[in-house]
Amino acid sequence: MPKVSIIVPIYNVEKYLRRCLDSLVNQTMQEIEVILVNDASPDSSDVIMKEYEREYPELIKCIFLKENVRQGGARNRGLEVAKGSYVAFVDSDDWIDLDYVERLYQKAANTGSDIIYADFMINTEEKRETRPNIFPQLCGVQDERKRKMNLLLTGTGPCACIIRKDMLLKNLLLFAEKITYEDMAVCPLYAYYADQLDYAGGTFYYYYQREDSVTHDVDAEYQKEEAMALLLLLKECDKRGVMMKYPKEVEALFTKYFYAWGMYGIYNGKFSQPPDGYMKYLAEEMHKYFPFYKDNPYFYTNIEPGLIQHMFDNDKKWLGTGMDGKEAVSYVDCYCQKQTKVKIARLFKELEGRRIVLWGAGKKGREFLQSLSRKYPVEAVIDKNERIAGQVLETGQVILQPDDGLKNAEVVLIINKNYYGEIKKIVKEKDSRIKIINMDIYLLSEFSLEECLE
Repeated sequence: MPKVSIIVPIYNVEKYLRRCLDSLVNQTMQEIEVILVNDASPDSSDVIMKEYEREYPELIKCIFLKENVRQGGARNRGLEVAKGSYVAFVDSDDWIDLDYVERLYQKAANTGSDIIYADFMINTEEKRETRPNIFPQLCGVQDERKRKMNLLLTGTGPCACIIRKDMLLKNLLLFAEKITYEDMAVCPLYAYYADQLDYAGGTFYYYYQREDSVTHDVDAEYQKEEAMALLLLLKECDKRGVMMKYPKEVEALFTKYFYAWGMYGIYNGKFSQPPDGYMKYLAEEMHKYFPFYKDNPYFYTNIEPGLIQHMFDNDKKWLGTGMDGKEAVSYVDCYCQKQTKVKIARLFKELEGRRIVLWGAGKKGREFLQSLSRKYPVEAVIDKNERIAGQVLETGQVILQPDDGLKNAEVVLIINKNYYGEIKKIVKEKDSRIKIINMDIYLLSEFSLEECLE
């Protein structure tokens, strides 16, 4: 009996499918099954599937659908026949390390966790970047504070993790079908139902971001289905009582993914020209469900200023709401929020006497320093960009390369959570005694400074 079922939805991926399947059939863990679901694909993916099924008959099971039900429907068909106690979803143009399943399952067996996450690497033709799938402070047995943060930060997709199958089936956590962006309609609920989450401690999943994928089809009508998926999520949150239990968190989640990410897509490649009708629709729906979204306590700390600017501009254009006298939104707006200023003051008070450095000399780091009172000592700023090494910021700090910046450092403030894992590795290899703080997590959450120090 397999312990882990790997489910792979397949549609128009004949160019990439062998790379994916080779990474699955050569897994170091033996007690697995690989369920390939052909979603009525018009290419020759079916030929490749049958070839691998013949070569690995004990490992691979093929399902051929006559009707295209999109990725969500294909995953659901795989889930219906899965025999493992855990399931792993792998997209057919992605690939995994050969010990991926073994690493994640071993962690699950040792901890009893419902979901085990790994980091993932985004691969394009130009670059490779690692992204965190969960943060250490959000792992373990789930209390109220962790559930709130996981609603905000963890899991808009089902990959780079293994999930207890019974949790999905018992709570009817199935994917929306015949819709693009199906994962956004359900995946944020995974962490809500999980009693315990954990992290396998590494990057083992490789996400291939290709220009010819469905989500990169410019001006396609289904690009607007992202909003539809998030309205389905909001409906589920209401029906399941999540909205009643965590109203501020659900509002913040919806605001970020529906409106902020919606505006991001409009101005970053999903459309050749900003579509007026869709932009008006986003503004109207946002205000229909959450007319005072700007007053949410998570608003400025959970959304990038550039996206907030787009949201405010869109509101003004279609709804006539003003900008409250502001010309532009910046990170300073985040760091000068009342509750944020209190947490920053507490941080520097508790770290008094220690040598503090900041990692990140980009816009976010610079504006963080600009928002600080002069009494808060940040001695230097670290950045890997060699071209800006030695520059003196307007706030007086010198930009240093990691080796120089970490000399005598006692605490490193990491300003961007997306690079937390990478920076943590560099810091701890240099000197394991140096404490690090994920500033995004500290400022967004109810966790104490001591809980955020690593």
